[in-house]
This record gives sequence, structure tokens and C-alpha cells, in this order.
Amino acid sequence: MFQFAKRKKQVRAGDVVRGLLNRSVVGSLAKAGDVRLEPRCNRTMPVVLAPIENESIVADDSMFALTKNVNGLGIGLVVDQPVRARDVVVGIWTDPAPVFVRGEVRRSAPFGGDFWQLGIEFHEILPADFAGLTGLIAPATQLVP
Repeated sequence: MFQFAKRKKQVRAGDVVRGLLNRSVVGSLAKAGDVRLEPRCNRTMPVVLAPIENESIVADDSMFALTKNVNGLGIGLVVDQPVRARDVVVGIWTDPAPVFVRGEVRRSAPFGGDFWQLGIEFHEILPADFAGLTGLIAPATQLVP
């Protein structure tokens, strides 16, 4: 027997979730006055983030982050603490190995709920012999889905 009350509750729950999705999908449409060089694509995946100081990666200060959006020039990240470094490396898992990209933090702002949003402009893919890079290999292997 079909339970109408159960279905009605499911529809209400679905309405709430759709409302959340409608409020949380960012960057899907260009906003008035938005002058971006490239459109952003909403993609969520884990990455490793670490500061670079004195031309060396500080692997002890690395953290995991989630991407918010991506384009050819940079990446938007959500992190659980403020990032004070200006020069950073982002480790992204690509099959069969991670890629480490050097970038500059161009935006850092509170996101709500003790999270922070970072905007990072990419500069270069780091060579395998970059100082301190070996310290990020182990955390990067945890990015494998």
C-alpha cells in the first residue's frame, strides 16, 4: 500500500534540500560587474595546501582543503583555518600521481562556520626536486578516491 504521508514528508525534505542547493551553488552564472578572465567551474575535490617560505615548502604546516571552484588561472578553496602565507603550493591528485602547483593567495575571507575561503592564482607546476616537496607526498596519497 502506498503511504501518502511518507511521500509528503519526502517531498518536504526534498524542498529543503533544493533550497539549500539553490543558495549554495556559487559561480554558475556571471554576476553583474563580474570581470573575470575565465569562467569558473564548480568542482569539489580534496587537495593538500602548504605554505612556501624562503623557497621551501613547509610540509609541517600543510592542511587538507576542498575546492570550491576551478578555472585555468586558479582555484577557490575552503579551509578550516585562516591561511597567513601569501605563497602556497596546492597538491591535486591526478592519476597516477599528484601534481603540485605553486600559487599566490589573492583572497582570504571568512566563509562562515569557522571556515575560510581562499582564492589562489596559479603560477607554475613545481618540479619534483623543489625544496620540501617530498614532505607532501604522503598527505597527497590520501587524496586518492
